[in-house]
Amino acid sequence: MIKISARPELARDLHPNTSLKIMIEIDTDPPGRFDTEPQYLSTPVPFPLRVFRLPNLSGSKLHAILGRTWASRVKGRNWYDLV
Repeated sequence: MIKISARPELARDLHPNTSLKIMIEIDTDPPGRFDTEPQYLSTPVPFPLRVFRLPNLSGSKLHAILGRTWASRVKGRNWYDLV
């Protein structure tokens, strides 16, 4: 589990027991022909992570909006991420 804190001025209006859930997606079958680059995270322990380059992420969001169906509608999160 990773525990994340906020600066006091950001957290002052929140109830002390408020929690925030963050979903992390890991694609075990990524699309082919996309460029990746190494990123290094330092917390909770230092480790390398291979991620898609920004132009490829934009392309995958456009594909999600234009090409994927979600019960005959587009997921609003894809539009939000693109913007």
